[in-house]
Amino acid sequence: LTFDDDLTDVIDRYWAEYDGVPPADALVALEECLDHLPEESLRLIRWRFADDLPCGDIAGRLGRSAGAVRVALSRVYD
Repeated sequence: LTFDDDLTDVIDRYWAEYDGVPPADALVALEECLDHLPEESLRLIRWRFADDLPCGDIAGRLGRSAGAVRVALSRVYD
């Protein structure tokens, strides 16, 4: 499963419906998942969602292609 920028945009719009505040149970589940991720995966998630960087910008930081970043993110989502 690979998430492209279009799908990521759909996810972003979905979360925007919560005015940036998802339900409490979703936050608890997210925190539990993040606690088990390696540092490199956390960095990808932080850059993509907390810093709102597009995959192309993340790719530039890492010296990878945007496609490789999307694949790496999709593996984190699994």
